[in-house]
Amino acid sequence: MLEKKPEKVIEKAVSGMLPKNRLRKQRLERLLVFPSSEHPYAANIYKQYDTKIPLPAQPILDKTN
Repeated sequence: MLEKKPEKVIEKAVSGMLPKNRLRKQRLERLLVFPSSEHPYAANIYKQYDTKIPLPAQPILDKTN
C-alpha cells in the first residue's frame, strides 16, 4: 500500500482516529494529503522551528514571597 498509494495510508489512519458519526465523511473530504514533500501551500508556512538548537532554561520565579 505504501508503494502504490502512500496518501491512502494517511487517510486510513486519520479515518480510524475520527469519531464514528455522520460528520466523519465530511471531515475526510476536507483532508488534504500530498504524497511528496512539495505542496501548493508551502508559501503559507511562515514559521519553521529549528529543533537542533536547545532552548535556554528559564528559572522559575517564586512570586509568593
